[in-house]
Amino acid sequence: MIKSQEELNSFVSDVEAKLTDVEQLMVTNAAASEEKIQEYKLVAENFETQIKELKEAQMIKYVMKSEDERKHNFAKFMLAIAQKDYTTIHKFGGKINVAKGINDDWKESTWTIENSATDLGTPLRGDSSTGSILIPETFASEVLRIPEDGSGMMGKVRSIPMSTRKINFPKTLAGVEYTWVTNEASAKTEDNPTFSEVELECETAAAWVAMTEEFQEDSMVDMSQYLAELFREAWQKEFDNQVLVADTAPFVGILNNTSANVVTMGVGSTDFTDVTLDNILSLIGGLDSQTKRNGASMIMHCTILDILKGIKDDNGNPIYARAEGSQPQTLYGYPIIFSDAMPDSTSGAVSTGFVAFGNPKNLLHGNRVGMEFRIFNQTSDALVYDRNFFRVRLRQGFIAANPEGFAVLKTPSA
Repeated sequence: MIKSQEELNSFVSDVEAKLTDVEQLMVTNAAASEEKIQEYKLVAENFETQIKELKEAQMIKYVMKSEDERKHNFAKFMLAIAQKDYTTIHKFGGKINVAKGINDDWKESTWTIENSATDLGTPLRGDSSTGSILIPETFASEVLRIPEDGSGMMGKVRSIPMSTRKINFPKTLAGVEYTWVTNEASAKTEDNPTFSEVELECETAAAWVAMTEEFQEDSMVDMSQYLAELFREAWQKEFDNQVLVADTAPFVGILNNTSANVVTMGVGSTDFTDVTLDNILSLIGGLDSQTKRNGASMIMHCTILDILKGIKDDNGNPIYARAEGSQPQTLYGYPIIFSDAMPDSTSGAVSTGFVAFGNPKNLLHGNRVGMEFRIFNQTSDALVYDRNFFRVRLRQGFIAANPEGFAVLKTPSA
């Protein structure tokens, strides 16, 4: 019973050798009788029949192999290639040319399979020229992004509902004083308070986005909800920007308010990275009374605090806080408010405020109309171009009611 291809090949070789011997006998015995020649022919035909039957039987055996066995053999062949097992590769009929280095190391970039198939055409692939449109793609119903940081000032400033466009607040800075009289004949001194006013007026902030009806219908993302989320996050930063750093109309933030107390860093400290804890102490001193300091907080970008944390004493130990354990979010006992609207450590410039100290309740926010979302789809653009509009609008106002209750740390002019 032949059990392998090697045994079949060996047996066939033996039979073919015997057939050759028979043919040789027929040549050398040409003078033999006709009866002898016929005998040799019968032997030769018998050998040929055996070879044919064996080859057919072996072919049937291969064809009848189970699908699992063929997959198993193919897996063994691929594993042999990966492990550079030349014996197994040869057993399965593979032939490999291998170029070796000085130390007989395998050089994968130089080996080729001798009997690999030739290029018979351009296969259909998932690229733009041969069939990418046939390959389905799935888009998730979400947009990956990094959300904007929340507002640091919302909920800390004084927010006032506005039933009208403008609210006027009476204000006084100068109080009254007593005068001591030494006797009953001395005149008493008149001392009246001085009044001024603070005007809180709302303005409109708005934005819109255009999109086609087809885009809305076919998009897996709820665009109205997504845009509303974006605009809410944008308003948080804009809120802080108007309260703290705005320097143009319609509002001016506390960093640029000319009535705030300015504390200037020393000469030569032209960058935010030059800030020291002594500068912070001077900033606190910029409010010259306990009344002004009541409820006061430090307002800064988180990277400015990182600079202060890096300041060390002569022994190399951090002055502000140790690197491990819980760290206090206060500076000299005053709370810290972080806002991304404040200048960060990389945006240093001359004559620029970057840390504020004061009570946030001295800043007023007026709310006439909150965040309003509307979709406009009854326009001429909607009729002609299927174009709809998503609009967001607010009517808000900002003002520093008591800017004198703030101190601002600034870099020097040069």
